[in-house]
Parts: sequence; structure tokens; C-alpha cells
Amino acid sequence: DIFFGEEEGALMGINAIYSQMKSWDLIGFSWFGIMEVPSDNSDTGSSPADGSYARVNSLNDFTYDVYTSELNGWWTGNYKGIGFCNVALDNLDVLKDEQLKIRSIAQARFFRGFFYFNLVRTYGGVPLVTKVQNPDEYDQPCASEEAIYQQIIDDYNSEQDRATIEKTFMDLMDLANQM
Repeated sequence: DIFFGEEEGALMGINAIYSQMKSWDLIGFSWFGIMEVPSDNSDTGSSPADGSYARVNSLNDFTYDVYTSELNGWWTGNYKGIGFCNVALDNLDVLKDEQLKIRSIAQARFFRGFFYFNLVRTYGGVPLVTKVQNPDEYDQPCASEEAIYQQIIDDYNSEQDRATIEKTFMDLMDLANQM
């Protein structure tokens, strides 16, 4: 309560979510391997001599399995992001600055929806985790695709000010355009 009750702690919690957006599991080869390699948008360009030929072509040929590091990285990276969002959402209610609270909650919900959108498009039904868990709660069954999409919709249509979520998205688009 003390950490998230003050502006600095709340901003650090939200910054943890944003920092996950730069993690290798989300922007590195996991993303490229899952989103681009199997599509018509790219050619693997690998050869047997470069050492990645078999791994990259397993994605291109849809012959990957549970041991494929890119799939595991994508899963882990998105769930780390969801975890950061859940920590923020479980604790931001004590923030004293009401405007910052509204904005921070909207950002955390936006990103949780974003991370779940990545997961449901890649894997279908996945475990639905919407709060910080204790170790005895880690083993979760997969929720249906419909339940995941409903959670995304619920996060985006929460009781928080819709304009705040839209502004967060527009701010992200501006940031992306500046890079």
C-alpha cells in the first residue's frame, strides 16, 4: 500500500509494464518467428551453415513443438507483462492522486488486454490470470478463446474513463511514430 500509494511507486509499477514492451521475448526473434516467418511476409533466408536453419524452418513449415524456444519466449514474455499489469491493478486502488490512479489503471488494463490478444491469437485458449497469484495457484487450466476475448473486452470497456484508454493508445502510437 505504501509503494503504490505514492506517485513515484505507481509510476514505477506502470513503467515495469512499459519496460516489458522492450523485452527480447516480445520484440526479438520470438515475435518475428511467430508473426512473420510463417506468413507470406518474409522468407527465412537461413541456410544450413548459419546454425538456425532447422529452428527457423520449423516455424516456417509449422513443424515446431513445445520445445521451440521462440514459442516459449513469446509465452513467457506476454505472461510477464500480464503479471506486471496484475501487480499494478491489484495495488493502484490506494493511490492518492485520483487522476493518476485513473490513468494508471487504464494503462494497466490496456496492456493486459494487449498481452492477452498476443497470446490468444497465437495459442487459442490460454490460462486466464487477472490477479496476482500465490505459488499454489500457478497451475491454471486454459480458458476458452471466448473467455480470453471477453477479458480483453472487459479490460477495454471497464468502468474507467474510455477516453483515458483511447488517449493511452494514441500516446503509444505517437511514441511508435517517433522511433
